[in-house]
Amino acid sequence: MQARGLTLETLEATLLALGVYEDTGALTYGTTTPRDTRAAAWLQEQKAVLDTVRRFLTPPLSPEQLAIYDYLLTHSETRTINGYPMTIGFVTLDRTVNEINGVAHRLRDTLDPTALFVVAAFPDYVQLIARSSEDTLDVGEIARQFGGGGHARAAAASIEALNGQEVVNRLWEMLPARIRP
Repeated sequence: MQARGLTLETLEATLLALGVYEDTGALTYGTTTPRDTRAAAWLQEQKAVLDTVRRFLTPPLSPEQLAIYDYLLTHSETRTINGYPMTIGFVTLDRTVNEINGVAHRLRDTLDPTALFVVAAFPDYVQLIARSSEDTLDVGEIARQFGGGGHARAAAASIEALNGQEVVNRLWEMLPARIRP
């Protein structure tokens, strides 16, 4: 778009900036490139509204999400595997809760593991949310093993064939072989 000399509407620039900032941890992840930074600058020149971007990147947790966060904060397990802290949080819920990924983001920021897996067991399925802060572990590859997808730093899966504890057990079994030195 920039090479073509296109001009964006404010809403378009803001939505694209939201994507850049989300994928790069607001330009702070180790995988952030100069190209990402230049794209963010160009979007700001196109009148992206950064206050709107910030509001969407850090939405407050709902009371329900906050209760799940508090539970996972004290009930997650961290193991050091091949020198890297890996954390798995497991919670069983009696009904589906939306936006568990917001809980995962907040938990990752608080605990600061190399990789975080949140396993939420709902009555009809298990949701896996995976985040990685380094290239050491491709969480997209892990999620694909459970029928999900994503990329190296963020992934998810919706699992019907296993219960929550089975997912947790498989994760602990899989991790040692998938961590790159």
